[in-house]
Amino acid sequence: EGDRFLRLEAHFHRLERTAKLIGSPVSLNRGVLRDALRQVVGRLPPGEDVRLRLTLDLEECPGTVYLMAERLQAPPFAAYQRGVEAVTCQVQRHFPQAKRTKFIQKSERVRMQFPPSVNEAIMVGADDHLLEGLSSNFFAVKWGEIWTADEGVLAGTTRALVLELIARLELPLRLQGVALSVIPDIEEAFITSASRGVLPVVQIDQVVIGSGTPGEITRRLMA
Repeated sequence: EGDRFLRLEAHFHRLERTAKLIGSPVSLNRGVLRDALRQVVGRLPPGEDVRLRLTLDLEECPGTVYLMAERLQAPPFAAYQRGVEAVTCQVQRHFPQAKRTKFIQKSERVRMQFPPSVNEAIMVGADDHLLEGLSSNFFAVKWGEIWTADEGVLAGTTRALVLELIARLELPLRLQGVALSVIPDIEEAFITSASRGVLPVVQIDQVVIGSGTPGEITRRLMA
């Protein structure tokens, strides 16, 4: 709403957790970071959708935080009405629970190999189960249950919100990734991220998901 961030503390915590996981523990000064964010937001054009990135330096100047702002390229409204395409790829994170810039660079190289019609690539684990997107978390609905991998994935902030919502709506949940071989049996699918919210997926590789339109459970969570 122009002056607030959704689950800001969770983003701070994930930065600290990433630093600890790779052996460079850092304690962030929340007050300084909030003041910096407030100053940047105050200088942005009113009404413009913006992506803000917090990058924690753990190599050249450990503990330094860089704040960058850029125009947000969010999916168009039609993507939420009709759903988007995804593909699968044999890529995994080296440290699944760590959000590292090196992986962002790697994922961009992978993304460049796909046609413009593809919104996301879903990573496949060593056991041939679907893990997460290159920059999102992945959910599938199969046999009326919501499936999402709980291990080998980055714990997304939006994913956490959706899991809370699933519990509140008392929807059946299985914290497990669906197998690559059962993609034709998936009834619904969607991805979540801070910039996308809940975005329906209606095709994976060459397989149309369900009826080829956003499903009932996906639409409930979107709403």
